[in-house]
Amino acid sequence: MERLRRGPLPRGSATERGRNLQSTPQRLRCRPRAAPSEQLLGNAKVTTCEHRHSIGPTADRVSGAPHATTKGGGGLNVAECADLGNCQVRVYDGEGAGARSVTSALEALRNSFVGGVEVCTIGTQELLHGGWQTSCCLLVFPGGADLPYCRHLNGHGNELIAEYVSNGGAYMGLCAGAYYACSRVEFELGSRLEVIGDRELQFFKGTGQGSIVPGFEYNSERGATGAMVDFLLPGGGPTSSDIMATPSAGTTMMPFLKATGAVWGSCHDYANGAPAFLPQGNSTWSGVNALVIARYQDFGNLAAAVRCDVGDGVAVLCGTHPELHPHWLDDARDGDPHVQQLQESLKASQHNKLLFWHRLLMDAKCGQFLVATL
Repeated sequence: MERLRRGPLPRGSATERGRNLQSTPQRLRCRPRAAPSEQLLGNAKVTTCEHRHSIGPTADRVSGAPHATTKGGGGLNVAECADLGNCQVRVYDGEGAGARSVTSALEALRNSFVGGVEVCTIGTQELLHGGWQTSCCLLVFPGGADLPYCRHLNGHGNELIAEYVSNGGAYMGLCAGAYYACSRVEFELGSRLEVIGDRELQFFKGTGQGSIVPGFEYNSERGATGAMVDFLLPGGGPTSSDIMATPSAGTTMMPFLKATGAVWGSCHDYANGAPAFLPQGNSTWSGVNALVIARYQDFGNLAAAVRCDVGDGVAVLCGTHPELHPHWLDDARDGDPHVQQLQESLKASQHNKLLFWHRLLMDAKCGQFLVATL
């Protein structure tokens, strides 16, 4: 979470307390990547051609002329489209979104997708106006602070987002964006930074509770750490029982293995104000609409990332920042041994951080667009 300007708290029945400061990032223009023809991501082939296939949960590869457009205010849900350039990944950059969180997410997304997929920002007014849903493959809410998200998007904005996802779209929330998509937020309880209250999107039926790592401070790396995260590797198991299986020393560092149980990877990932995800009234996760895809190794195996089924769409929420390349800490490391050590631990885990990042994108129904960078 990043430092944001203090502002009025959102209205509603829930109690909202806390400090929130704002740093509005510069708006960045859409920029498509160059297109390779065919690449491999682990054991899964990614093919790019003149056709685009659906990112929705019922995506199938079909032949023939383009057909089937979106329904209602939902996300891009075409079975086939002649122009891949119509597909956009949008990163929210309205008030509340941290400048570094926006730019690092844009960088990571552009480096992850094949050509023709545009990665660009979406501001508050554009989101509220609507129309973006018909070409949006993935809507990303980055780190920062979620109270300004509430202030500007409660009501109409959240209705548009919820309808988009429910009708086949995909939402990714990173840190503050993950808190925002939970039914309830509990942040720094009992401190001067306390934020507590219900949220409207409620993609995850439970509480985003943090900071999981003690010592959080706004506008500082003092409370940041390289949290050890166990995550389900791409292709490592599609079911809830697979997800919750206990990782073993023999499988934690073996990417893309097919196995009867879950195949887990581990990495140090940047955490600063990160939440854990606590299911509503159910500590065993049975019957919950979410799949745990990552856990905090040093914090009781609490959920660090979840995938939530939302109607015909999906929401992927992550407490840490696998999208954040270690070079983003260059400016903060000078003369600070803590940041230097943090950056080195992230560099050592960068390969597995990318595996984690790609796992999140695959869960967000974007796997067919990933480039083979691993």
